[in-house]
Amino acid sequence: MFASKAVHVASVPYGVLLYIEVALICLALIFVMLFQIRRDHLSKFEEVVFTTALRMTALYVLSDALWFAADKSLLPRTYWVLAAPKYVNFFSGVLMCSMWALFFESRRVHAPASKRLIILFTVVPIVAEAVLLLVNSQTGLVFFFDSTLSYVRGPLFLVQYCICYCLIGPEWLSALLRVFQDKYYSERETYLSIATFPILPMACGALDVLFPSLPCMGPGVVISACVIYSTTLQELVSRDPLTGLNNHRQILRDLESALKVHGQDGMIWLLMIDIDHFKSINDTYGHLEGDRALIETATVLKRAVNTTGARNVLARTGGDEFLVLMPLATRWNAEQLKENILRAIECYNESGKSEYRIGLSVGLSNNGTTTSIPEMLSAADERMYSVKEAHHRFTH
Repeated sequence: MFASKAVHVASVPYGVLLYIEVALICLALIFVMLFQIRRDHLSKFEEVVFTTALRMTALYVLSDALWFAADKSLLPRTYWVLAAPKYVNFFSGVLMCSMWALFFESRRVHAPASKRLIILFTVVPIVAEAVLLLVNSQTGLVFFFDSTLSYVRGPLFLVQYCICYCLIGPEWLSALLRVFQDKYYSERETYLSIATFPILPMACGALDVLFPSLPCMGPGVVISACVIYSTTLQELVSRDPLTGLNNHRQILRDLESALKVHGQDGMIWLLMIDIDHFKSINDTYGHLEGDRALIETATVLKRAVNTTGARNVLARTGGDEFLVLMPLATRWNAEQLKENILRAIECYNESGKSEYRIGLSVGLSNNGTTTSIPEMLSAADERMYSVKEAHHRFTH
């Protein structure tokens, strides 16, 4: 009995074994990422979307391997053993792309996607794909099996790829354009990882169309997913998970670097920013609304900072405090940015997007008398609190 099994395995072509081995390796890599992602500090929305994208990728790889095994007679070669994995493969492929597109959107804007985008990225392609596959079961427009149970592509076969590319394409193009724009300099690594993600899967997809017996598409997506996962982990070390801004550790590194490079021949400014009466927002409207206030403030600050120079660095340093680093800036530049920030938050308040007003206190310091990081932070902090106390006296 054991000898017959050994002969049977030995008789399997090397290309078939390679196809299955590659699929198993891909599934193992996905399992490792799924196991590890729960230990990392992604936002809840990003974690749900990322793990769903990985699960759909695993389903895509597994269904592809099962169909290939059935096609090569390693499984019973009946119609449903051949057709079921193929239907699952096409459907999971679109779901996989929709989840990756949604994840890229959340990484690109550093906030959960709007309900409209969630519908656009999930409901629309899922319904379109479901209708296409239901029609295919009667017409064979996407694929069918002939009288010998050989797989045949239908006239609408490439529509599958078009749906996937239409989901990923806009995110890819947007990220690619931002890689070359100076105002997104501090987030260039994030956009570069998004822009490079589709390249390998798209190339593998083209090979998959030309050479169906090659295990291309699954490994291409999994390798790109590993790159995205690695980039995301690096960002977690330097980014605030709620707002997507640099965190306290990262801006201190940037400040230290700026002092080493420009400390002797240029002025370096710090703007310390604090939200007025933030505790009352939490107490009155709840902590979820407090988080939303932090996200909205971060968005306003990001826009204001990005318009004043590519070298400026914005960070959330903890709680309701933010810090802006301005290397090689003049006092006029620093004062101008302060005015831009206050004007921008006032415009937000006038827009009526929230039931409360967000007030900001801003303190400035520079390296004119010291190159000590603690002294620069302390000076900015003192001036910020002086402004905050004046605001409190004015409102009371």
